[in-house]
Amino acid sequence: SVPTTMLLNSLTNGSSMFYSTQITVLPSSMTLNYLTNAVEMFYGSKITALPSNMYLSALTNGTSMFENSLIASLPEGMTLNSLVTGDSMFRASKITALPSTMLLNNMTSGNAMFFNVKITSLPSGVLLTKLIYGIDMFRISLIATLPSSMTLNALTTGSSMFYNTPLNGLPSGVTLNNMKSGGYMFYNCLNLTTLPSGMNLTKLTSGVNMFQNSTLTTSTYSQLLININANNTNNSVSFNGGNSKYNSTAVSARTNLTTVKSWTI
Repeated sequence: SVPTTMLLNSLTNGSSMFYSTQITVLPSSMTLNYLTNAVEMFYGSKITALPSNMYLSALTNGTSMFENSLIASLPEGMTLNSLVTGDSMFRASKITALPSTMLLNNMTSGNAMFFNVKITSLPSGVLLTKLIYGIDMFRISLIATLPSSMTLNALTTGSSMFYNTPLNGLPSGVTLNNMKSGGYMFYNCLNLTTLPSGMNLTKLTSGVNMFQNSTLTTSTYSQLLININANNTNNSVSFNGGNSKYNSTAVSARTNLTTVKSWTI
């Protein structure tokens, strides 16, 4: 246990402080208002919840902070709006929902942040406008829907981002036109059948197994091939459309991609 008088009011760096400890409860008055670096701070710990006023408002690096811990809930009022790096922050934790106040407006790296976390959706304010790196971010989570205003315009690396999730659609503004690496991004997303009409994958250089085991509607996949051919000038790109089929409207686009641009589809 932690003494009730231990508040750590001036702590800025708590890296590995309670790593894999048996502590189950933190003092109710602990806020950690000045904490900026919390790499592996509660990794593997037995804590199931945080004090109601612990918002971590100054936190910038939360890498593996609660990874493999028993944390199951977060305080309502938490925004994590100063967070820049959230890699593996909640990976394999017991969280099933995020506070409605969560924003993550300044996060640029969220690799494996919610890997194997059983959340089904995100708060409406989580738009990830500055996210650049999203490798494995929601891999094998239960994420099914995304906020309607999300665009992911800054994303360049989305490999395995939604790997094996029940994701059933993307917001209309998600075009992924700045993404370069999308390997396995929608691997085994069996409920994903349509894409935003404006998805062009303009900068894609790697789409290895991007839609493997997924099946887009014929009209959706056909339009995607047409859009890619018209907007992506990269050569020798590997791309996988899963079990999707294309119709006659996309024949010339696909042929141009595989012959002139040397794509492997």
